[in-house]
Amino acid sequence: MCNTQSLNQGLKAIRDKIIEIIQYYDNNKYDLNIFEKEYTSWEGSWNTFTSTLREYQSCESPPEHKIKLGNQLQCVKDKTQVLLK
Repeated sequence: MCNTQSLNQGLKAIRDKIIEIIQYYDNNKYDLNIFEKEYTSWEGSWNTFTSTLREYQSCESPPEHKIKLGNQLQCVKDKTQVLLK
């Protein structure tokens, strides 16, 4: 079994960094309107990924779980790139 506390700390650290980026650009309402759609899309993919990751906490996940999780992580990466543009 994976260490749940370490997993949660790692996920929180990643999410905190994304929030830092958002806060950097949170100078006015105009900035927020520019990337609100991208952030909402990113947040949805992030929530899906973290939910699945917590569901598959076992270190001995079958290959289909790893593939699903990998695909969801790729989606988060892609949406992060869009958010940062």
